[in-house]
Amino acid sequence: MESNAMGAFIAALRKTAGLTQKELADKLHVSDKSISRWERGEGAPDLSLIPVIAELFGVTSDELLRGRRQNVPSSEQEEPSLSPKLRQRVLAASFSRYKSRSAIAAGLSGCGLLAALTGNLAFLRAYLGFFAGAVFFLAAAITQLICLNSAFLAVSGEEFQQPQVDDYRYRCVLWAEGILGLTAVLFAFTLPLVLLTGDAYLGLSGDSLMAYGLPFSLAAVIFWCCVVWLVNHQLIRNGRLRPCNPEQARYRSSLKGWCAAGLAVLLTVTGFVHQGLKGFGDPTLISEKIVFEDFDSFKEFMEQDIPWDPSDTAADQAVPPAPVGPVQYYDESGNPITEEEALTETITDNQGNILCTFLRRNQSVWNWKYSQSDGEILPISVYTQQHLEQARRRMALMDQVFGPIYCLETVGAVFVYFRLRQKKRTKV
Repeated sequence: MESNAMGAFIAALRKTAGLTQKELADKLHVSDKSISRWERGEGAPDLSLIPVIAELFGVTSDELLRGRRQNVPSSEQEEPSLSPKLRQRVLAASFSRYKSRSAIAAGLSGCGLLAALTGNLAFLRAYLGFFAGAVFFLAAAITQLICLNSAFLAVSGEEFQQPQVDDYRYRCVLWAEGILGLTAVLFAFTLPLVLLTGDAYLGLSGDSLMAYGLPFSLAAVIFWCCVVWLVNHQLIRNGRLRPCNPEQARYRSSLKGWCAAGLAVLLTVTGFVHQGLKGFGDPTLISEKIVFEDFDSFKEFMEQDIPWDPSDTAADQAVPPAPVGPVQYYDESGNPITEEEALTETITDNQGNILCTFLRRNQSVWNWKYSQSDGEILPISVYTQQHLEQARRRMALMDQVFGPIYCLETVGAVFVYFRLRQKKRTKV
């Protein structure tokens, strides 16, 4: 037994199998330094390991001890071929390593969401949370692409049969699309932090983030499914992706597209109902109100000296501080005016005729509305701060009710997709 020949043979077998010295050492329960000494010819495996190494690489113990394949031309000794069983094992091991490394990208996406929530809720800085999360999301996408490239390079040798490699790469692409889709969905959840705050020094409340972030995420799910469907369908059609069963792959791709389109329609209808029950963002459409059928009663109510009650105000509504001493009023030019001039308001018709003049002393009034039809102004609807608070509570309740509905519809679409895919597999 020549240690140099056997060591070179083990090195060639290991490289052909796509294993590192560390990975081979783990399989044999030895140190990677031992593998390195064997391959340099400075030592030899224990005799009890010879059959194990031979079985692992699909050679005989005698061939391993001789350091070369028997009945094979010398020109082919440098790169021994893999047995079908070992080739399949190597592909499975490579795909398992690829999935494990992809977990790093998924973890970075989760860290991005935590960073966004921390910056927004803990430091009350929506922009800080968004950009901190965006850094992690970008790192997750780059990491996943690097893992995908490494997985492709791991099976780039000529010893692998092309159909098996094509299917392996197809599964790697599908896995990458899933991880990148997760990153896109979580990124979409944080978009309201910059689209809705409008101020870099403010934070978005948790309820508002859930109310707007969830629809953004669901929209990202639909968008990503449609993009994946179009890209995969085109790549399979052009032969860039070649799964073992192209017909089944095209069926899955089309099924994914139809499920995404159906989910989009379902979520659109549900979203329309949701926003309709919320008054399409206008609290007056779902709020209670006080209706006045004549100007005298309306004027009397508006001129009542009722202060602003903070208990009737929504949590995010600014409450004016109580005045100290006499209040001084000014016009638009900054000139001092009387209280009566400052508080006087009028209601006019389409021709500009004054129909009612009153002093707005009632600070509990949030808004009032009236419509002019055939010259008629009455009735006048008045909304107080208490009415506004009740309307906002109803809107928040609608968000809490429809949030799980959106999730159930998404889960239902995923269930239908896998159910139909399983039926197709059973038929085949």
